[in-house]
Amino acid sequence: MFRYVDDTLILLRTEEPQVHCLKHILIAFAAATSLVINYSKSTFVPIHVDVVHASSLAAILGCSMESFPQTYLGLPLSDAKLSAGVLDELTIPIERCIPDWRVHLLNHDGCLTLTNTVMLLKPVYAMVVIRLPKSMVERMDKPRRVMF
Repeated sequence: MFRYVDDTLILLRTEEPQVHCLKHILIAFAAATSLVINYSKSTFVPIHVDVVHASSLAAILGCSMESFPQTYLGLPLSDAKLSAGVLDELTIPIERCIPDWRVHLLNHDGCLTLTNTVMLLKPVYAMVVIRLPKSMVERMDKPRRVMF
């Protein structure tokens, strides 16, 4: 189980007893912490499981079923190699990171600090999870280099 702020990613075998066990653990967690699990915002994403079996497991959990590719914490996830088009989507937030008007309000040192702390960390965040081609890393770094 991996916890990220208010998101939880749970990996388990797609066997009915394990899914029932998970459901009981989630119910016990909710009772012990007084936190309500919103199953309508939860998704079940099976990997290499037939649709009929996956649907029955999603029904046990009481959540919707989705498939890959999808986005988790702003990063694309897939059970296959990501296409160049999907990776291109990672550059859009970086290109829009610092609007022109904000850059003009800062002196050179302030602008340098802002770009190095914000714009440099976005590619690093993606590279923690995804192996990016060199051309993609250069494209993600281009807005920062253009500023200076």
